[in-house]
Amino acid sequence: MYNSGGQKTWEVEYDIYGKVRKLVTGSLNDCPFRYQGQFEDVETGLYYNRFRYYNADEGIYICQDPIGLAGGMPNMYSYVLNNNIQFDPFGLECWGTARKKFWKNEAANNSGGYSPNNLKRMKEGKAPKMTVEVTNRKTGVTTTRDYSMELHHKDIPQRVGGDGVHDSSNLDALTPWEHEAVDEFRHVGSDLDEVIKGVDTW
Repeated sequence: MYNSGGQKTWEVEYDIYGKVRKLVTGSLNDCPFRYQGQFEDVETGLYYNRFRYYNADEGIYICQDPIGLAGGMPNMYSYVLNNNIQFDPFGLECWGTARKKFWKNEAANNSGGYSPNNLKRMKEGKAPKMTVEVTNRKTGVTTTRDYSMELHHKDIPQRVGGDGVHDSSNLDALTPWEHEAVDEFRHVGSDLDEVIKGVDTW
C-alpha cells in the first residue's frame, strides 16, 4: 500500500492460503484487506467474505457454500479449487467452475449447433470459437482472428453476486459483440465486419 506521496506504507507476504506470513512494512492493522474480496475481522482472526467466513490458518471456509453442490465441488468448504490462481470475491461458487459446467452441459444437450472441433472443446469445459474479420476501433486495422463465445449474466449481474448468479438460467451464450451490446462493462475494442466461420463450422 502506498500513500499520496508514493511512499510504501504497508506490505505483507501471504502464504498460498492467504494467511499473512510476514509483515514487511507498516502495521498489520493498517490494511484489513486480504485475498480478493476478503476483510479481516480482528476480533476472530477470520476473513469476512460477504457470504461466509474464511479461515486462513486451515485454508478453508468455516461453513458450507450457500449454493451447496451447485458450486461444482464436492468439498463445500474449499476456497475455489484450492489453488493460488483463482479467487472467490463473494465466498460462493468459483466462476471458472461454473463456466466449464455450462459448456459441458451445452455440448451434452445442444450439440447440433456446434462443429466437431467446438464440441471437443466444450466437452473439456472450454467455450466454442468462431473465426471473424474485425476492424480495430483505434487503429482502423482489419484482421482475421478467432474469438470465443462468452457468457452474460442476464438477470443477476456477476458483480452483484448472490444465489443463482451462476445458474444456467441466468447465463446467455453470446458473441463478444452481442455481450458488449447488453453489458456496459464489456468493451471489445473492435467492430465485427464478417463471420468467416461460425461456431457450427469452426
